[in-house]
Amino acid sequence: MKLQAVRNRISSELHDDIGTKLTNINILSTLTTQAMDDPDKAKELLSRISSEVQTSADALDDIVWNINTKNDSLQEIIPRMRRYATEVFADKKVQFDVKVPENIQHLKFSMEKRHDVYLMFSEMINNIYKHANASEVAIEVGIKGSAFYLHVQDNGRGFEKEMETHRNAYQCA
Repeated sequence: MKLQAVRNRISSELHDDIGTKLTNINILSTLTTQAMDDPDKAKELLSRISSEVQTSADALDDIVWNINTKNDSLQEIIPRMRRYATEVFADKKVQFDVKVPENIQHLKFSMEKRHDVYLMFSEMINNIYKHANASEVAIEVGIKGSAFYLHVQDNGRGFEKEMETHRNAYQCA
């Protein structure tokens, strides 16, 4: 049942991520064909198609990476996290550092946990990029007792915890 749940999740991700992007590409292709007499409009639509293809390839790469068992250790997860942060922060020239103790490099994760850790990490990096206006980010991965932790800190402007928002919110300990 657990294996079936994993297969269902992967199937859903493929359908939602890749299926939606392919539908968008198809629509944009049709619009481009219709806009052939307006070169500026056609060029804009072709640019959007190119962007959709790239994000589709990235999404597929993420799914394939996630199901590959050779990526189960921190030794494989951390470089991917570093690459992601490098790509996101490149245009803002944000300096970041990732600290991982040598003695936990061998730590293994199930596919689900690895996926969850990477999603949490990427969400934190995206929020720093979009909202913090930070110039420095410190990322620390470790073990405290029997718990794995991912600590991300930046020198950005922060936010008011008590301020109401329309966005989904969660508490971190």
